[in-house]
Amino acid sequence: MGKGKLADLVSTIFENGSQEFLGSELFKTATTELGMHIVEEGTAIAIGTALAAITPRLNSIRLTYLEKRFERNVKQAIYVLSKRIDDLDSRLNALPAELQSKFRDQYLDWILDNICNEKQEEKITYHINGYINSMEDDTTDDIMLLFLETLNQLTVLDIDVLKMYSHDYDENWQSVCERRGISYDQLNMVKAKLERFGLLYSNNDDRRDENLDMIASYLEKRVKEENKKNARIDKINLGRLKKVNRSESYSITRLGRDFLKKIG
Repeated sequence: MGKGKLADLVSTIFENGSQEFLGSELFKTATTELGMHIVEEGTAIAIGTALAAITPRLNSIRLTYLEKRFERNVKQAIYVLSKRIDDLDSRLNALPAELQSKFRDQYLDWILDNICNEKQEEKITYHINGYINSMEDDTTDDIMLLFLETLNQLTVLDIDVLKMYSHDYDENWQSVCERRGISYDQLNMVKAKLERFGLLYSNNDDRRDENLDMIASYLEKRVKEENKKNARIDKINLGRLKKVNRSESYSITRLGRDFLKKIG
């Protein structure tokens, strides 16, 4: 499908709304051409399926909150996809045939489920980016499900806080709290949540573990020395234990970096 017609498609949805768009000739043309594009080049399947998914949900139905959310999310997903169509094309065609099939069918169904049920419109871009950036040779069902489930359970605030631990984020803690209208106590709750998901780890835990290792080593050496005939226990030193801060200190994990890379 030509980029000009794809732009017309996105423009029509935004300007006229989904109901009018569904009955237009552009919808029929776009769906047909997208289908041909899939057969010929194996690309743009996500856009075609997303468009087709609108029809049964919105046809002759008075929009409730869920339908409005569905319409909004699909429109945003189509818009984001239109910006990355070339990237999707190259990544998909570079995959082995078996993985290409999964990204066209099974994984696409999973990501559409996420998109349709997403409460925060800001996260739609993360869903689409994650879908496209996951198009790698080592992607498995478990890896894909883990990513989608993690993204489902994180809010935009959670992701903003996680980004603070990367080197590519300009905001500071105070500006995040002010922009999101949260307190430092609430911010600490978000950090603890990210730790539970394995995206952050506690530096205090590292210090505690190191201190315990030092104590265990000291006791082991002491016991061995006490069993000697001429024991010199006074020669055994515990060493300097590391101070554990009262407030928690965190660092980003490898899993956290991989997650940000996928949604970026």
